[in-house]
Amino acid sequence: MVAKKTMSSFKSKKQESINKDLERLLFTNTLTELSYFLPKLIDKYVDSFSDLLLNLNIENDSLAKPEYFFDLYKDALETFEYVKPVSNFELKILLPDTDTFEFKNRLGFLQLLTYGFVGSYLELPKRDYDLLMARGDLSKQLMTVLSDLPGILDEEENDLDFYLLDVSLNIHNILQKILDKKLVAFPFSNTAPIELFDDGIQYFNTNKKMLFDNILSKSINMLKRRAY
Repeated sequence: MVAKKTMSSFKSKKQESINKDLERLLFTNTLTELSYFLPKLIDKYVDSFSDLLLNLNIENDSLAKPEYFFDLYKDALETFEYVKPVSNFELKILLPDTDTFEFKNRLGFLQLLTYGFVGSYLELPKRDYDLLMARGDLSKQLMTVLSDLPGILDEEENDLDFYLLDVSLNIHNILQKILDKKLVAFPFSNTAPIELFDDGIQYFNTNKKMLFDNILSKSINMLKRRAY
C-alpha cells in the first residue's frame, strides 16, 4: 500500500515537472516565433496605409497629405506593445486597432480618418492660428470659436501643424479677409471612415492558427528530447 502511494506521488511530481517545463517552453517559443512574425504583421499595416492613402490625389499645398504622417505611423507600429505579460508564463497579444492604438499628437489625424468626416472643412495652419489668437482686435465670440477648433498638432513646434475649420461655423470668410489669404480645403471633407487597421487584423487572424500550431509543435518536440 505504501509502495503504491509512493509511486503515485512520484508520477504526480514528474507530471507536474513536465507541465511546468512545457509552460516554460510555450512561453519562450511564443516570444521567439512572435519576434519573426511581428515584422511581417507590421508590413501589412504599413502596406494598408500606403494602399489606402498614399495614392490619393491631394493638392500640394495641403497640410493633410498622408505622406506627412507615414513615418509617424510606421514608428508607432514598430513601438506598439504587441505582447504584454499577464503573469508567469502567460502573455496577452494585442493588435493595433481603433481602441488599442495610441493616436497621440499628430497621429490624431489618423484617428479622425477612421471616424470619417461629415461636412466641409478648411485647413487653418497653426502659424496663422497663432497670429489670429495674438491679435487684440478679435471679438470674444470669435476667439472662443477659434479656441475650440480641433488641431493636428505635434508636441513641439511643427510647420505642418494645422487646425480644422468647419465651414458651417461661417467664420472662414472673416478669417480669410483678416489673413489676406484663401484657406486650403481639407481633402478629407465628407469622406467615409477609412478602415486603416483591417488588413493587419485580417492577416493575423488568417495566420494565427498556423503560428500557434507551430509554437505548440516546437515546444512538444523540445520536451520530448528531454530526459525525465
